[in-house]
Amino acid sequence: MDKTYLLQTAADLFPVRPSAADEYKQQMDKMIHHVNEAFALRPDTEALTGPSNEQMMKDNHQNHARFMYSLFIHYNPEVFVSTVLWVFKSYCHHGFSSLYWAAQLNAWVNAIKMELSDAACREILPYYFWMQVNIPIFTSLSSGE
Repeated sequence: MDKTYLLQTAADLFPVRPSAADEYKQQMDKMIHHVNEAFALRPDTEALTGPSNEQMMKDNHQNHARFMYSLFIHYNPEVFVSTVLWVFKSYCHHGFSSLYWAAQLNAWVNAIKMELSDAACREILPYYFWMQVNIPIFTSLSSGE
């Protein structure tokens, strides 16, 4: 599977209604806190992020939330796929393990379920599930394998 597959499957995601996107934005700070707290409690965080990368990880969580909100407002599969590939490559270059992505996305799914309504979850979680399922492809493409 390749970038074409990612683009095709990303194009199949249903657009997020503005009300769900707004709810995501309103709860963004709480969700970022939950994700950061989940990593603060993990004994393997440094193994996942590399030494001395705690602030970079927190910045990534904040940037992730802002990016996802903008994506929900103006969905573009090409931007989604290209950005995720860039993030994987960039953060792995800084010492983040490929296992970090599964841990991070799991933390986001949990935070979303805690903070968003069922209706908003039904619209937003498919984007996170899509990223989770495609971690091996993102990892392979971003590492040049």
